[in-house]
Amino acid sequence: MVNSKDPRYSDFKKQYNKLEKENPGLEFDFIRVETDIKITKTGFGVDELKIKDWNKPLD
Repeated sequence: MVNSKDPRYSDFKKQYNKLEKENPGLEFDFIRVETDIKITKTGFGVDELKIKDWNKPLD
């Protein structure tokens, strides 16, 4: 997202740099999220959310 040309992430690098400046000891940990989505009459909702360890292989 830092190097993305997608307009949705245009402010991401600025915000990331601000976080690093305000919190010099900040460490990031990445997670993998799997979501089952249920379609409803009014839109959609999350049916099930699974948070996976990034370092483990996919099931």
